[in-house]
Amino acid sequence: MPPIAHKLYAIGLIIIVVFVIIAWAFTAVSVSAKTVSNLPDHQGRMLPETCTTCHQTNPVAPRIPHIQMPTCGYCHR
Repeated sequence: MPPIAHKLYAIGLIIIVVFVIIAWAFTAVSVSAKTVSNLPDHQGRMLPETCTTCHQTNPVAPRIPHIQMPTCGYCHR
């Protein structure tokens, strides 16, 4: 194989390894997320915007320690 093929192979391998590590980290964080339905004053499924607004405006609610995901059920059960 020409040297450029070896370099492209190595770059592709590095990209795959980084992607797998990020996926494992995201999975570990989502598995450790609290179950929202067990928390007081939390109903079943709600829009993420509702949760974010409440946690930003309600002085009693703690800050959400992450960015907003497509759904809360993405990590929280």
